Amino acid sequence: MFFLQNSYISTKLNRSEQKMKRSIWVFSVLLATIFLLGHWIPGFSAHSTLNSSGQPALASAFTDPVTPTERKEMETLALDFTKRYYTYTLDNYLEEGLKLLPLLTQDYQPIYMGSLEKSFSAAEAVNARSTVESALVLGLEKTAPDSSLIKMQFKAKVLTHDVVTLNRYSVVLDLKKEDDAWLINDIVEEEPVAFSNLQDLL
Repeated sequence: MFFLQNSYISTKLNRSEQKMKRSIWVFSVLLATIFLLGHWIPGFSAHSTLNSSGQPALASAFTDPVTPTERKEMETLALDFTKRYYTYTLDNYLEEGLKLLPLLTQDYQPIYMGSLEKSFSAAEAVNARSTVESALVLGLEKTAPDSSLIKMQFKAKVLTHDVVTLNRYSVVLDLKKEDDAWLINDIVEEEPVAFSNLQDLL
């Protein structure tokens, strides 16, 4: 009887431990996803901020009309950067990351490169992979004759800890005109908008 009681108690404890371990694992996956948002993306953790105030990121006292040619150039740049920047595997992470340097301003390039190795290590730790499936421009605004902000939203299939989720993110890019060409000068804001397929983690 004592043995049976102990066995019963032991079984309950094992089940509780398993549930607890599972909960901790699920939490760690979710945490890793959020962690990656701040670390596997080059340049984000040190030089961009989440918009927690609820105020729109595109808000400037400066108003300057954007010509159709400028709009097309800036939107093309932002879409190209977003799709390539947030698409990677561990095999090509560093190589593809360095290919984006021509799209960046001279001031932003060393900041970007400085965080590339660190962000790769973070991605490697959770076996991360990301593929952008679609991206669109939500808004564009000039903040000075040679600078502007552009707000993007994209959908990406993200793998962490061998679990795939389909997520949407909002991004605000700072663009600057150098040598008569628009380039990425900073990632001002990154926010997760929605997570799908989270039931796969449970």
